[in-house]
Amino acid sequence: DKDGNYRELHTKQAAECINYNVEDNYRTEYTPQKNQGVSLVQCPYFCTAVYDLDEPMTLDYSELDSFVILIGLKGEATITDNEGNTVTLSAGESMLVPATTETLKIEGTLKFLETYV
Repeated sequence: DKDGNYRELHTKQAAECINYNVEDNYRTEYTPQKNQGVSLVQCPYFCTAVYDLDEPMTLDYSELDSFVILIGLKGEATITDNEGNTVTLSAGESMLVPATTETLKIEGTLKFLETYV
């Protein structure tokens, strides 16, 4: 805490919550599609989709009340928001999009993850 005191760790309770089953495949299975979002996870806590773009696309966040995280997986693209701000997103880079952003125009060849709450 602010005074340098350690907090209690609950290692026993944490160990009891772990699923120790060994699975044959831990990958999330999905059917890849070009130039559109493919949902990987949708739950009450967050949504994640993968995009594999080779043509320009505009993502509409005008109805979303959340920040968005973009994570570049392969390639590179120029991203322009509705206010004219422009950045480049490349493989291995992440980008935090503010909740006030209404649209993003993505131009380039980029495979990326999109996550929001």
